[in-house]
Amino acid sequence: LVGVRRDGTGAPRPLKVGPARAVSFQPGGKGVVIGRNSGDPARWKRYRGGTAGTVWIDRAGAGTFAPLVKLAGNLATPMWVGERVYFLADHEGHGNLYSCRPDGGDLRRETHHEDFYVRFPATDGRRIVYHAGADLFVFDPATRASKKVDVTLHSARAHRNRKYVAPGRWLESADAHPEGHSVGVVVRGGVFTLGLWDGAPARRGTAGPVRHRLARWLPDGKRMVAV
Repeated sequence: LVGVRRDGTGAPRPLKVGPARAVSFQPGGKGVVIGRNSGDPARWKRYRGGTAGTVWIDRAGAGTFAPLVKLAGNLATPMWVGERVYFLADHEGHGNLYSCRPDGGDLRRETHHEDFYVRFPATDGRRIVYHAGADLFVFDPATRASKKVDVTLHSARAHRNRKYVAPGRWLESADAHPEGHSVGVVVRGGVFTLGLWDGAPARRGTAGPVRHRLARWLPDGKRMVAV
């Protein structure tokens, strides 16, 4: 692991915690907890192989790490919040949030999701936010309760915006004006007329849930017919 200054200045420097994918520091103390091989357990559910995630702790901040707790599961994302260390584990079948004391004792299951794994938890030092399935939750260590966060997203509704297509790909038929100065075409079920060299195309007929076909100029050059 490497770290950078909070203001973004300076070069990254090693944190001297060894190989790790996650790190958390003891609030107001010198302890450090790290996650090794700790990816996202939901990507390899109930994996028990040699690269399963583990959580290691340096309780005194002296640079010597030892396993925090030994569980027959995949552990990830340690977070030192208050007097306890929180982490993900799936040793009971589903990925949930667990916690224990820094000495590894008093192991507790903090969330109880049985349908989806708890994924990607993060903390501000007081609460823990995570997602399970397609929902966001906030866990409060003080009450040991999780609350679903209702999210209302004001989308740009891009799929409902006006869309322009290349007419050449959707050309169905064409018919030259009797005097040769313009052409009538059918593109994507709509009838259009346009000059051969200048001017914008103009739509003819009713626009809507109707498909036009086989548009043709009448001999007078003022009218068209179409199916």
